Amino acid sequence: MDLDLEPHAHDFLEIAAIGTGHGRHVTCAGERRLRRGQVMVLRPGAGTGSGTASI
Repeated sequence: MDLDLEPHAHDFLEIAAIGTGHGRHVTCAGERRLRRGQVMVLRPGAGTGSGTASI
């Protein structure tokens, strides 16, 4: 699944747990590969953009 999102930021804390599959997450700091069992935490105001996922 391709997620083509415009770069954006949130005014809240975002926590995502990867339950199955794998993917990538793109921020202004670069790209990070994600896999099952990982947890991602983004602070308020952190820029984020597109990513992909495979479940």
